[in-house]
Amino acid sequence: MHHHSFHNSQLTGRKTVFLVLAGILLISIAIAIATGVFTGEKSKTIKNTKGHAFSIELSGVSGGTELTPGATQNISPKIDNTSSTETIYVFMKLAYNGNVYSISQPSGWYAVDTAEHLYAYGTANQMTEVAIGGSATLSATLTVKATGSTFEGLTDKDMEVTVTAYGISTAVSRDKPTQAWEDYGTDGNASMLAAIGY
Repeated sequence: MHHHSFHNSQLTGRKTVFLVLAGILLISIAIAIATGVFTGEKSKTIKNTKGHAFSIELSGVSGGTELTPGATQNISPKIDNTSSTETIYVFMKLAYNGNVYSISQPSGWYAVDTAEHLYAYGTANQMTEVAIGGSATLSATLTVKATGSTFEGLTDKDMEVTVTAYGISTAVSRDKPTQAWEDYGTDGNASMLAAIGY
């Protein structure tokens, strides 16, 4: 019997130690919660970003056709000012192989850079404003100038023409196309919006 009671008291002792430890643990948790509430400080930032004050859409670029030497293609890509608050100036770049095509000078557009086939809507001294909801269409004729062995050596990729539209708010832009492009086009400035992929 004596051995049995000794065994019991050992168990009771263990239980007491466990309860005391559990109590200390609970008190620690309570203190941690209290300090967290009263003296802790946490902040998180909502990382909003600055969008463009205006938006543009590019349309009127056809799916493409099979071309042969001397063939002509009339193109008329159109930039729409789809913003609700800004009047804009626009540029259009036609990326194509200069050994394959020649292009007519589009009426109402100024060639800012002939090597890059970059055009500004307006004249050399004054770009033309595109009003809210307004649009600007570049109408030109491409002629396949490559002939003979030059033409035979071309791939379908060589025949591609990529049109890129750019817009800039008239509120921040200088009026001369060369200056506006210098400010916003050449250094990839975020104020200029490019609609690419046509």
